[in-house]
Amino acid sequence: MKRISFLLSLVLCLTLLVSQQNIVAFAYENNTNIISVSGSGELTITPDKAVISLGVETFDEELSNANNINSDKVSQIISYLTENGIDKEDIHTTNYYASQQYQYTDAQKTLGYQVSNCINFCTSNLDNLNTLIEELIEQGANIFHGIHFDYSDKESTYNQALQLALDNATAKAQALSQGLPVEIQCIKEQYSFCTSNNTFLLRTNDIQPSFRPGNIKVTAYIQADFYVSSNTNTDEDLDIDNVDIESDSISTTLDKINYKELSSGNIEKSNNSNNQDNRL
Repeated sequence: MKRISFLLSLVLCLTLLVSQQNIVAFAYENNTNIISVSGSGELTITPDKAVISLGVETFDEELSNANNINSDKVSQIISYLTENGIDKEDIHTTNYYASQQYQYTDAQKTLGYQVSNCINFCTSNLDNLNTLIEELIEQGANIFHGIHFDYSDKESTYNQALQLALDNATAKAQALSQGLPVEIQCIKEQYSFCTSNNTFLLRTNDIQPSFRPGNIKVTAYIQADFYVSSNTNTDEDLDIDNVDIESDSISTTLDKINYKELSSGNIEKSNNSNNQDNRL
């Protein structure tokens, strides 16, 4: 009987261990121990290039004259840029239009034609940006749509911002878990944006440029899920997560039990024998 009690106790203990593991797995799968937090990371960097949008606007009573004058000035500007280190591949035409100009008094009167041609170009020489704009004005540029300050290593910079966002989310999860260990389960990139100093200039024939690039802020946002472990056992305690229990082990243990001894017939015979011994 003692053997039977011991084996039954062993089977019960193993069953409880498996049940506890199943409970932990069920809680994990059903996200009962999941913390969802947002994270943000921001980097401030110095721009290393500028994209400038400018152009030439001309007027003449004849469309062909207005177009020829405009074309000559734009070509002169492009030649100046290439002579001063701007690659032709970094110069692009962004807008061209020609329109007829009218004067409305008692009757409509045609005044002439206005032609506008705008280009964009990129330069990394930010120290001489003011001088460059002044020289372009002398070359015939009289329309300035703006200057956009930018930076080159976008991918690396953004990845650093993402890492800062993950660090921020992890710190939040650790604070919410109140000291319990957390493990990251899922990360979703939300959105990002970049802010810089963009300067817009009005159309004028008397421009006194003065530009300072300032800084650029790169921000990344993420959403992260963390699993909070409820296991607070010490190293000396039983670590259920590390217990390797297979379902076949219980069956193997049960196979070791002598079922003949557990059968009701044998138990009755054993009881009868004891009774007879007592009567003797």
